[in-house]
Amino acid sequence: MRYYLSLIFIIGLSLGCSSRITKQDSVNPDNYYPRWLKTDSYRTSQTSGITFISEDESGKDEFILIDDIGNLHRLQILQDTIFNFTPIHFSKEVTDYLETFPKIDFEEITYDEFTGEVYISIEGNGDDFIRYNGIYKLEFKSKNIHSNLITGIKKLEINPDQMFIKYVRENIGYEGLAVSRKYLYLGLEGILNETNSFSGNTLLLVVDKSSLKILKDTYTADYNIVSICGLYAESDSLVWGIDRNNKTLFSLSFDDSLNITEHKLMKLKTVIPSYNELEYTGSLESITMNKRKNIFLVDDPWHSYFVPDSTILNKLDKVTVNNYQEFVPIIYKFNIE
Repeated sequence: MRYYLSLIFIIGLSLGCSSRITKQDSVNPDNYYPRWLKTDSYRTSQTSGITFISEDESGKDEFILIDDIGNLHRLQILQDTIFNFTPIHFSKEVTDYLETFPKIDFEEITYDEFTGEVYISIEGNGDDFIRYNGIYKLEFKSKNIHSNLITGIKKLEINPDQMFIKYVRENIGYEGLAVSRKYLYLGLEGILNETNSFSGNTLLLVVDKSSLKILKDTYTADYNIVSICGLYAESDSLVWGIDRNNKTLFSLSFDDSLNITEHKLMKLKTVIPSYNELEYTGSLESITMNKRKNIFLVDDPWHSYFVPDSTILNKLDKVTVNNYQEFVPIIYKFNIE
C-alpha cells in the first residue's frame, strides 16, 4: 500500500495539483468536521474504507467501515455529531478462509444500492501476492445489510485476468472500488517504476457488473491523477475519487463509450480536528457520499508521518495529542459547491 516510499509522494503532498487541471472547483468542509473515528468506549484502527448504506426517517446516516487489519464496523451518525459504532463479525467459515491470507489487507468497501451486495478490495501480500489480490463479494446473514454477521466471501473472476493483474504488486492493488447500476470502477493505487517508487501514473478500469469483463482501461497521468485510493460512483457516468499523493478530490465524467469527457480536481487540506488552522500529513484513502450529496473521506493514519512534530503538538490539548499518538483514524465531511 502506501508504505512504498517515494519522492513522488512527498512532492505530491507539498505541491498538489499542476497546471494540467482543466477546471478548479472547491468543496466546503462541514462545520463539525474533521472528527476522530472513536467514542469514549470504541475506536477503529487503520480504517481504509467507508461506504454509505442508508438514511433512516430520523436523518441518521449508516455506514460500514473497513480496516486494513481485517476488521469491519457499522457506523451511525446522528445530527452530524453523535457517533455510534458496532463491530461486524465473521462466521467461522469466513474466518477460516481469511486466516489463509498472509495478511488480511482490506482496502476499500462499496455497497451496491441496486442489488444490496457489498464488495471489498483486498491487496495481496507475501510471495504469492497475486493469489490474494482481488475484488471480493461479502454475504451478510440472511442477505440483510443491517446484520452484523458476514457468512460468506467470494472472489470475483475479473477478465481478462492479465489486464487486471498487469500492474499489481505486493501490497499494491485496487484501493479504489466503486459500483453503479451497470459497472464496477477499479482504481489502482499507483503504477510503480523499476525502483518500486510511484511513477506518477495509475490505472482506472471499468468492469461490466454482470459479466465481470473489463470494458475500458484508462491511464490517468493526462488527467493529473497519480494515485487512486478511493472511488465513489454517483452514477454510470460520474465517478468521484481520491488522489492521495496529490491530496486531491477528483471527479470524472464519462460518455456512453466510457471515455472521460470532463474532469475536475479539487485541492484538499488535512487539518487537525478542532484546530482547523493547523495541518498535518494526511493519507486520505476512501470516499463515499450520502443521500444529501455530502462527501465523506477517511484518513488511514500513515504511522511514519501521521503524528505532527513537537511545534504543532505543543499547541494541542492532551486528548488530541493522545489520539495522534495512538493513530486514531479521522473522518472528513465536505459539502459540494
